[in-house]
Amino acid sequence: GAALPLLVSGGGHLPYQYRALVPLLVRLLSQVGAGGVLEPLLIPFGLGRVSAAVGAPQDLAAIFLSIEILSAWGLLVSFRALAARFVDGEVLPTVSSIALLVATLGVQQLSPSSALWYPSDIPAMLVVVLSYLALFSGRIAAFYPLFVIGCLNRETVLFLLPLVALLPADVSRARWPWL
Repeated sequence: GAALPLLVSGGGHLPYQYRALVPLLVRLLSQVGAGGVLEPLLIPFGLGRVSAAVGAPQDLAAIFLSIEILSAWGLLVSFRALAARFVDGEVLPTVSSIALLVATLGVQQLSPSSALWYPSDIPAMLVVVLSYLALFSGRIAAFYPLFVIGCLNRETVLFLLPLVALLPADVSRARWPWL
């Protein structure tokens, strides 16, 4: 029910058709020909295997895979920054972010089929970690656009709302905290 070409065209079974951010980005990028540019760059990353596994043409698979790679890189960097807020030193935050990335991507690679891979998963993790980073840094205004982006990507971002209620008083007194 979550075939990538179907998602790009705005279809798919519920709830996948509501996870619109990544398919919308893919549609926009494919209309400007980005898939053809990305294809040769992604062959070493197994583009042919990904394309066959998800049943999508290589140009669409190239864009989906590019978003996945960029999101994974962003997850690595942002989780390291989040971990550094709570742990002193350089080594432990770096090791923990690499461990998270390996575990996250490992689940997808060990999957016997593409049944566990959805294009919104890693971007959703990135939005959540960036949201934590914004909230724990006291930049609640940065949380608002992340929350909107997260809602377009995956409905589970709603689980961030209780976190706002648990913010320290100095952060929650920020301008318009309950917007």
